[in-house]
Amino acid sequence: MRIRAKSGLGLWLCIPAMLFFADPNIAFRDFLPDFVGYLLLYTGLSRVAQLNDDIAEALNGFKKMIWISVGAMLVEYYLKNILPAEEKVLNTYESPTLLLLFSFVMLVLKCYFLLPAYRDLFKGLGALADRHGGERIHAERRGKTRTERISRSTKRFVVITSVLSFLPELAVLGRFEYEVENTLVDWFRFVELFRTVAFLISAVIAMIWLIRALRYWIAILRERDMIDILETRYAEETLPNAPMIAWRRCRFAFWFLMLGSVFSIGLRMDESAVLPSVFCALFCIIGVFSTGYMPQGKHRIRILAAGIPSALVSIAANLFNDEYFRLYQSAEASYYSGNAYRYFLTVRILQIVEVVLTLAFLLVLLRWLYAFVKERTYEEFHAEDQAVSKRATERLHRKFRLRIWISVALFAVSSLGQAAERLLCLAYPWLWWISVPLSLAAVISFVALLFAIIDQTEQLALSETHMHKA
Repeated sequence: MRIRAKSGLGLWLCIPAMLFFADPNIAFRDFLPDFVGYLLLYTGLSRVAQLNDDIAEALNGFKKMIWISVGAMLVEYYLKNILPAEEKVLNTYESPTLLLLFSFVMLVLKCYFLLPAYRDLFKGLGALADRHGGERIHAERRGKTRTERISRSTKRFVVITSVLSFLPELAVLGRFEYEVENTLVDWFRFVELFRTVAFLISAVIAMIWLIRALRYWIAILRERDMIDILETRYAEETLPNAPMIAWRRCRFAFWFLMLGSVFSIGLRMDESAVLPSVFCALFCIIGVFSTGYMPQGKHRIRILAAGIPSALVSIAANLFNDEYFRLYQSAEASYYSGNAYRYFLTVRILQIVEVVLTLAFLLVLLRWLYAFVKERTYEEFHAEDQAVSKRATERLHRKFRLRIWISVALFAVSSLGQAAERLLCLAYPWLWWISVPLSLAAVISFVALLFAIIDQTEQLALSETHMHKA
């Protein structure tokens, strides 16, 4: 893989991460997605974690929270976009009960994974400050160091805000008692008031914690002597393991590419997108930038230039689609009303443009992936004639190029099927039985390609690590 250790620790990324955590999450509505904050925190701590076992353990907890937060974001999309369209056939208790259930699950998961992660993080940072002379963050007040105080404050912040997210949803139990046991008060009528109060309390607590957290991380960054020592240690101690570190980073990033590709399927339920392609662009862009592989500026521009319009059109298509079905209830209404026909035609055109832009983004992504393969994969034999290694590398690249072209063809065919299905959905509503399997085949091919690249880069990383240690 020919990776060298980079200078700098990247701890400054922990500062914007705090902003995402301070956003109150009430009624499962998170305006600043927590998974972005955990991703920034994971990236900012990934290098210093090589120098302390406690921080490395904390990093494992934050990695779990990334995926938990991604799941929470998808649940939020389901509760706010998919479920309301189905409420006409659901029990009136269904939505608030699910909200209560998911809020409780998030409370348990945060207490189980996030609290130990923060404990290990601050324990490790305190140990590094004690060992390397971090005077500002190791200074004591009232018998506790600055690190111990922010650790205690963070634990309280996580527990209190998680409980405040959960408590208002308990009001649905009051409705059960009101209707079944004939109690005097239907507490669920006041659920919005409870949520507002919980939001205000959470906002105040979050603001206090955010100020303390920002001051703490700024104090760490101002410990220049400690940072210089840590950077020197990182350069000296991690150089032999740099190939494996880079491989783990790429493997982690490729999981985002796999997750993003799933949202290219275009699956719909009750005329609402179950897998909106905005998440395809979002997760794939995060995956690409998380690899750290941007050999030329044009690759960065191409990824963003293809991904951002795809995401924006996807959002617009879903908003127009939801508004149409709110006004006219069914696609067949376009047969009997001129306004409904024009509105539904606009919806279908936007959905077709969404499919085309998603395909364009995936093609740019595959082009980037081929550049990644050419740079990060090779065959090397211990022979005097380097032509042997060169020919083997060319064969390896040809195999990957063939698999990439197969993915290109399958994504193109699946996009054609999705576009035809959206255009002819009124006349031939069964077309999704063809487009969905084609899309699944394209995703499976793409995921298999990514796993093949991961396996190849792992072998090279192991080989280079052994060479460094030898």
